[in-house]
Amino acid sequence: MIEWCQKNHPAAPSENARRDRHHSGKQFLTLSLSALLLLTSCGGSKQVRFSSPFKEDDELTAHLAFKIVERSYRLKPDRRYLLALSNVSRIVTRKPLEKVEAIFENGSWHIKSDKKEVATIKDFPSFLEIAASLSKYARSLEGEQGQHRFESNGKNVLNHSKIFGGFETELDLVREEKNPNWTKDEPPPLQPTKKAQPKVSKNPEQKVAEGAEFATESVQAQQSNAGTLEDNPKQQDQIDQLLLDYSPRSLFKSIEEINARWKQEGGSSQLIDQASTALTGLAFQTYDRAETGDELLAQALAFTSLSRRYETQNAKRNQVRLAEAMGYRADAKILAADLPEEDPLRMYIMWQAQTVGAAIEQGLNSNESKFLYVKKLAIQENLQRLRDYCKNRFDTNSPLSLSVYGCLQPLATADQLTPDIWLFENILFSELKSITGKSIETHDKFFSHLAKYLANSDSKQTDNLIPSTVISDFYRTFAYSYILDYLQPDNGSYTEKEAERIFDERFGNPAASELGGSICALAHSILDSRTGNYHVAKLLGNAIGPKDLGGYPRFLAFDEAARWFSNGEPKLISAGKTIFENVDSRPGNRFRAAKIAHNELLHPVLATDLNTLALDADADGELSVHAAQQNTDQMHLRRIADNKIGVPSRRAKAMAALFEFTGSIDQGAKGIYVDRIEELVEHTPGNIEVLREYVRSSILSGQAALAIENTKSWIEKSAGYPRQIKLAKQLLAALYYSNGNPDESMKLLDGQVDNKVDVQIAET
Repeated sequence: MIEWCQKNHPAAPSENARRDRHHSGKQFLTLSLSALLLLTSCGGSKQVRFSSPFKEDDELTAHLAFKIVERSYRLKPDRRYLLALSNVSRIVTRKPLEKVEAIFENGSWHIKSDKKEVATIKDFPSFLEIAASLSKYARSLEGEQGQHRFESNGKNVLNHSKIFGGFETELDLVREEKNPNWTKDEPPPLQPTKKAQPKVSKNPEQKVAEGAEFATESVQAQQSNAGTLEDNPKQQDQIDQLLLDYSPRSLFKSIEEINARWKQEGGSSQLIDQASTALTGLAFQTYDRAETGDELLAQALAFTSLSRRYETQNAKRNQVRLAEAMGYRADAKILAADLPEEDPLRMYIMWQAQTVGAAIEQGLNSNESKFLYVKKLAIQENLQRLRDYCKNRFDTNSPLSLSVYGCLQPLATADQLTPDIWLFENILFSELKSITGKSIETHDKFFSHLAKYLANSDSKQTDNLIPSTVISDFYRTFAYSYILDYLQPDNGSYTEKEAERIFDERFGNPAASELGGSICALAHSILDSRTGNYHVAKLLGNAIGPKDLGGYPRFLAFDEAARWFSNGEPKLISAGKTIFENVDSRPGNRFRAAKIAHNELLHPVLATDLNTLALDADADGELSVHAAQQNTDQMHLRRIADNKIGVPSRRAKAMAALFEFTGSIDQGAKGIYVDRIEELVEHTPGNIEVLREYVRSSILSGQAALAIENTKSWIEKSAGYPRQIKLAKQLLAALYYSNGNPDESMKLLDGQVDNKVDVQIAET
């Protein structure tokens, strides 16, 4: 082996030599993984079939092995994009695409329907590339002339025009009467809808409150910059007024009006724009941990792409909303840069919460601005301001209460906030009463109760421009996420034996065909696994089989299964391959797939590539620190750590990761990074995640004595956060123990150890 290396790799460190060595190393890792994959044929249930990617007659050369492994772990294009292609076809031609499939050939994805290619797209496309592909597909449906504009009166041109499927009807005669010069072969170009620019009254610059970066321009109190649909609010039609209200209730009503007007008056670019605005507004307000809202987001993506194609008034703004909602935050920033500086959506994407708050104080006091402010406060973990702002502002019957709950809940699951007043079931059913007009008093379990409200929400009409299924899609995202939040165990993976019975008493046990059936079946499998009755095939089958569950529940099921195996075991690798075959390449999945590739699948090369692609799409996301840490990307970690308007807990994790990289070598780095986390602790009372990173780093750096005093001070400042104080005392006990004072630890804990004691601290 040594002689072969010396012969094939000369001593001169040329670029080609380095590239060859890298390729050889990659081949070696691939062949090692291939050897493991050869062993991955194992039995399974009807739900999931485990199989090896290799055939008996394969000649396992290095090149072939590399290609087979690469194919086994290739993520398909974003499912929402594939659904949107069918939606575009339905909108333009009234004919949705038949079964859509993606086939990887010659370095790109070929999207086919009924064996006919409808689009091509690169591997791991960005949001901008997805939108461009959809717009190009819409253009291909318009015929050779490419002159299509929607008619403003009469029959819907989408249903009857020759350039849309070859239909010939009496509409041709109507056109000829209106314009004798018109011929079927040359459809007349219709002018695009005139763009209306919002009127903004400029006031002298004022200082922005709470340390905002720049002063914003004020507008009239009753005019929201979110409403760029008309110059004068008094002239807005009913749809525009509903869109300006922004609450889910109003957005659903606007969809009803859009559907009715489309049927009565025919299609128009204005209605396309309004549909895009309504759907992106809903998409932006969802709380969807289970990724069950793909149909809703695909509808929004289709209309937004058509809006982009026809250059409608709110096209760019709606693209920003949707890119952010779909997780393509890098693209959202690129698009937001073109919005007016006084637009609260641009402020939300580009700046900190104080800037949006200042805009609200200066007159941009719309429902959308309020929601953006709460969402930004929650993302930036500004706990005190968040509590003050939400207090007595959003009650159970507030039109935005459910959307605000979706903003706060991620903080609750991370022990950052305990919103006792935000009782989800009260909020959800109060919202459903307003939407449906029903008042159902029942002792039914959660999903049976929910099903009664949504029983008639999905209209049987199939010719609506926007399917009424978006209503149930929207509320299902919250309900399924509620289940996943409930499944987050208080004590690591420990679950009491009666967990399944308790779960059924609360949520019911719906059949697979009923609302909630899929998420409840998965919950039972997870609880079964936690109580020792693990069945890998059943667990993965209940996550992969249902169409209304997305990627996150599948990764969650894999994590539960992985607890029963060692990394690299054949069954675990086979399960990992099954997961890769059944998730797509959206940014969140790239992060999660990289994690299991690095750990359970023992495939560091694949993990590095996926992490890089994930960071390209969402450089500051929830999982960005872990991805940069796996890739040993210290530059990216420094960028997160140095971002003064970034998420505090994320900054603290980045600093802790940098300390791990350099602290043991460079003694000066200990002071730099630990001291910087200490500064964050001083300015973030109640933020238990920041304190946890500080305690852990202090123990590793030998500064436990100082950390004890700082933790005591943090507890005093966090008097309004009882849950966080309880957890902080456990961290303080760990510090006492590390500092050689176990008696103080036992006094502090009083013999009780609650949940969430950081495992890494305990190991330290």
